[in-house]
Amino acid sequence: MGKIAFTLLTFHVFISCASWKNNKPKEKMAKDYEIFYEKRAEEREVLLELNDSYLESILRNSCFDDWGEKVYDIKDRLKKVTTKMKPKLWFELGNCYNYVGDFNKALFYYDLVENSGVKDTKILSIVYSNTGEIYSNKKHSDMAVSYFQKAYNLDDPTSLSLFKLGIHSSEWGMYRKSIRHFSELSKRYPKSNLIKYLIGIQYFLLGDEDFLKDKVLSRLDEKYIGAQLLKKALEVKKVNNKMKENFLSELEDLDSPIIYFKNFQNLIRQKVKIEDGKV
Repeated sequence: MGKIAFTLLTFHVFISCASWKNNKPKEKMAKDYEIFYEKRAEEREVLLELNDSYLESILRNSCFDDWGEKVYDIKDRLKKVTTKMKPKLWFELGNCYNYVGDFNKALFYYDLVENSGVKDTKILSIVYSNTGEIYSNKKHSDMAVSYFQKAYNLDDPTSLSLFKLGIHSSEWGMYRKSIRHFSELSKRYPKSNLIKYLIGIQYFLLGDEDFLKDKVLSRLDEKYIGAQLLKKALEVKKVNNKMKENFLSELEDLDSPIIYFKNFQNLIRQKVKIEDGKV
């Protein structure tokens, strides 16, 4: 059974999202920051449309009303606070630069937090999760997983680390390990269709179609796009030359801009071609 690449939309977690008045001085936002910021906001809106309990928990605090005012304010406060207060502000600056895609600056501030001796496990676990996500984006998978594991060991309150450990396990072909991670996550978010869907993909990749049909699909809303894709995946082996065109057309109707679904849709399409070649 071939692998499926889960290059997912980036998640970065934030503790708070303050409101800022327009008359405050601002840090100038570079053009590439603006582009990344707008892209992140658009992606967030698309994901929230899924009304998924897990995604909502991750994304609900991940938007600043005004990035420039936030950064200016934090830097101004850094000049005035005691050493003990600085790690919290470094953490917020790391999040701000993370949000606009300046990962080098984000890592700089996260490193300051990590080496400050801060005892707040909530802050540390989020620093580790976001650092892991940055390294994941940089294609340093081993480093990314090590940070996700550190976040998980601190009982990461966001569960992002657990989600990403499930993703990386799947990408490395360790589907049963991926199932364990996602199953633990499903206990925390029992209403999340996305997590159930990702578990279903792992069983499909393992070739355990009976379990997928009886234990996973039965728990998913049949109108949910993930459920419809899993059903199409179960039909692949039955597709002959006469059925192929209609099958692919129906598969195309399930097109989605969300990478969770698009990647699996592409895998199903590839498997139809493979089965077709066997005829």
